[in-house]
This record gives sequence, C-alpha cells and structure tokens, in this order.
Amino acid sequence: DASANMEMMDNRYTYMRHPILLRFYSFVGINYVKRNAQHGARGGHIDVRVSVIPVYVWWNPYNVDMTFTGADGGPWGSYFGEHRYMPIMQTNNYSRMQANLIENWDPSSATYSESPFSPYSPNDGYNNRQIADFGASFRKTSELLSGGVGKAGEPSVLKAGEIVIFAHPVVAKIEHGNAVTQSKANKNDIRVDNFAFKEGWTQDPGQVSSYAINQADGIQYQYLSGSGYEDRGTAMMSIKFAEDLNDLNYTPHNIVLCTKYTDEFSSQSKKLGTLVMVSGIMNPRQLGQSGSLSDGSDPAVFDKAMPGILNLNWGAWEKPLLDQVKLPADMFLDNEGPDDNRKRRGFYGTAAEDSTFVAYYGVSVKWGKTPVIGTY
Repeated sequence: DASANMEMMDNRYTYMRHPILLRFYSFVGINYVKRNAQHGARGGHIDVRVSVIPVYVWWNPYNVDMTFTGADGGPWGSYFGEHRYMPIMQTNNYSRMQANLIENWDPSSATYSESPFSPYSPNDGYNNRQIADFGASFRKTSELLSGGVGKAGEPSVLKAGEIVIFAHPVVAKIEHGNAVTQSKANKNDIRVDNFAFKEGWTQDPGQVSSYAINQADGIQYQYLSGSGYEDRGTAMMSIKFAEDLNDLNYTPHNIVLCTKYTDEFSSQSKKLGTLVMVSGIMNPRQLGQSGSLSDGSDPAVFDKAMPGILNLNWGAWEKPLLDQVKLPADMFLDNEGPDDNRKRRGFYGTAAEDSTFVAYYGVSVKWGKTPVIGTY
C-alpha cells in the first residue's frame, strides 16, 4: 500500500531506502548577557556565552515520497554533539582573571580544555556545560516544554527529490532559566531524543543563543575588541579540535564515534582526526529513556546504524583566526554614560540578542563524486 511504500525500511523489500546527507555543519557562536550587579572578582557587567549549533541537510533522491520511519516505527535520527564527532577544546585569557586579563597569555603554550563544550565535565554546573547527546530524530516539528522536556512532532516526510534543512527547536527566552537550561537542570537532556530536530531554520535569535553555554561572568567592556579602550589588553579565546584521546580530561573515549567505527583506531594510536557520523533508524523502545553522564555508558539507540567516515571539507576553520578569537564590542550596545569607570566596566550598555559566529565546520557532499561510506 501507499504508506508501506513510503517507509524507509520494510521487510518486504531487499534494500533499505534512506535519505542522503548533503551537508552537516556546526556553527561556533558567541553572545553576551548583561548582568546588573558588577562581578565581585572580574569587575564587569558582561557575561560571555558560547554555543555550537548543529544543522543537517537531507535529500530524498527517490521518485516517491519518503517517511522518516522504519517498519517497526523507529524514526530516522543521528547524533549531533561536537564531542561525538570532533571534540572541541578552548583556552582564554579572561575566564580566570581577577580584575585584569591574564598577563603574557600565549595560546601555543596554554592549557586547553573540552569544557564547556563537553557535557561530561564534573566541575561544570548545568549552566556551564553543553547539552548531552544520546541521539535525536528528524521531525516536522519539535519544541521544548516547561522543565526542558522535549516534545517531538510527527516524523518528517520528504517529497520526491526534496531537500530539507533540520535544526534544534527554537526557544524564545534566551537568558538563564530558559527551557534548554531547565533540560539540563532537570536531567531531561540525557533522555534519548529530547532534542529532536525540526524542519527549517529560523532567524529568531533563540535558534542560537538559547543553546549558549555559560563560559565567563563579569567581563569588563574595556577588554572587548573595538571598545575604544583596550589599553590593558583584549579579551581573547583560542579554539581547536582535540588531537588525540589524551587531550580529553572528561569526555569518555568510547563516546567519540571514531573509537568505535574506524580501523585506524587502536590502543597504539589514539589520534583524533576523522569525523565519524552515525545516522540510522532509532529503536522506538529507547525513545525517552535516560542515558548517563557519570558512568560513560552509551546506550544502543539505533536499530540500524550507518556510520560515515568523512573528512571535513566545508567551513571557516582557519588556525590563525582561531588562535586569537577576540570578544567583540559591537555585541554590547549603547554603553554610553557620564562616568568613565562605569563605562569601562559595561554598566550602561545592553547585550545584543543576536550571536556572532566565530567559526563553522562541516561536511558537504559534492556532486559527481563517489559516495563516501554511510551516505547511501
């Protein structure tokens, strides 16, 4: 019947139909939140937030419509966290400062950490860590309810030849206390498919800033690039990918997908350099079940898992730029007033709702090329 023909996997057929990945990318962004009370140690009014936003683009190459569901009712899904694919690490000259920036800061000799980009850091509170990733499906709609409980809509249906972009649900309130923060506080983010992807990308600032992670509180305006001051230095961050498993202090090694799906990985080689993605049909009995951030376990959420071993070939991830990511002043608005000391600290200004992207990276499937493992 017509509905069976639309299913991705049916026991009556000898092959599995599924969408083709055209593009996966992650945006690394920065935004600010204004704090009313001056920070006791750092002396400023600007809280710095960072975010990594994943986006998928899927294509239905068949001449019939395709429902993103398997024969047993499991939805088509993927992992999405940067700690799964290419763990990101950062260091900076401002998060540990006491009134002044760290002197003689050199990213080439500084200590990098996967905090706050990894959800596994035991020292990071729920405001200060990335959301957990135990798989997410692709749906027509998706939203976060009170307490950060995910509400996934019906599985997506891609029309014949249709290309659709998918992103995480939008959250209107971007400050602390929004549904994303609540999901971590209430341990809903560790549930399988709590952050189902929805169809479409919106220009609402909450598409990005609501997923921002608390990185540093109380930075002073005078340290922002372009503030007109900067006589005492400029607040900067350096970002890089973890180069081998020894770089990871918190993230369990088995969580990084290349440790499971690449032949090159062994006890003799702990290098990280391959982006391994996993998509497939999710186990419907796993949806809503809880994973764990404390014991390093990784539940088998896919009935049909399709790993793809890929090379990053798309984005703006230039080492000279990322060695010195300067915190921009133009994201902190209207900081004008009669008292120069207060202006230096950011007393008068307001934080822009938008985020600024400092880097992005991903995979783009190129036409006319032999498909890589896992894309078909």
